[in-house]
Amino acid sequence: MTNEATFKNLYIKVTNVYIDNPPWSKTTGGFHYTIQLTNNITKHSMVADYYGSFNDYKNGKSELTNDELIEAAHMIIQDALCARDYTLEQFLEEFGYLESGQTALNGIKTYHQCKQLYDDLMKIFTQEELDKLTEELNDWENEDS
Repeated sequence: MTNEATFKNLYIKVTNVYIDNPPWSKTTGGFHYTIQLTNNITKHSMVADYYGSFNDYKNGKSELTNDELIEAAHMIIQDALCARDYTLEQFLEEFGYLESGQTALNGIKTYHQCKQLYDDLMKIFTQEELDKLTEELNDWENEDS
């Protein structure tokens, strides 16, 4: 097991892990990771939060494998792309945040977190690089399935 991985021009590293309740759950604990994503060409980097599975937490598995790190980076990028691909209204509707006022407020917060991820990614990758990396990650995930 490792706490760092490389995928194409992306270097992924866990910089911190601790036990925390995921924002969407007030009752279950889990491993909360701080993951650093670095463009191997420019050496620009960013950090993002990632929560492991409850099952891993329950079994005491805190380290991520190479494939799990790549998958975590892929999820972070997919979350960020939601802010690029959806308006706030579309995001709330698409992801079921229109059930109640509190749910909508949670959706607005989540959308802005995705937007921040996207803005951070745009500081380390060009749009063309990010699109290519996303395509390669999608291909990798489809091969792995």
